[in-house]
Formats: sequence, structure tokens, C-alpha cells
Amino acid sequence: MGVPVERIFLYGSYRSGTAGPDSDLDLAVFSEAFGEPDYREFSGVLSEAEWNSEPMLEAIGFHSSMLDHVEPISFLHEIVTTGEVVYHR
Repeated sequence: MGVPVERIFLYGSYRSGTAGPDSDLDLAVFSEAFGEPDYREFSGVLSEAEWNSEPMLEAIGFHSSMLDHVEPISFLHEIVTTGEVVYHR
């Protein structure tokens, strides 16, 4: 059983067009399945995908409700304002 994903943002060097040979693919994954909004707890859920891809994935999970409460000066704000939505359910 997988994680029901609501939205995925691509951000970082692949989004900005500055990726080099050692760059990873930065993704922010939003799902109701991640539980309470505390992004630190989601690393384990996404870690398996990080090791099975080329380029290497750096996926960070967020509870979907966090999109409704983006602080102006925050990492999430940077993702939402500079990133690109690559999946939306």
C-alpha cells in the first residue's frame, strides 16, 4: 500500500536549471497520510525511494494542510514560490 500523494513540487537545482553531475533531485511531497504537520517525521517514509533512483532523490514529506499555512520566510515558502508543481491530484 502506497502513500496517497496530493501534490509534488520540484525545487532546487533541477528546477532552476543549474544541476550538475552530482546534484540530487529535490522533491517536496504533500499527503494527508503523513499525519500531523511535522516534516521531520516524514523522512523515513520517503527514504527508500531516495536510494533507488538516478539521479538520487531528496524527497521531503509534508502534511497537505501545511500548504494552507505557509510562513513568509520559511523553507516551505521557498519551495512553494520557486518550485514547480509536477504532480497534483
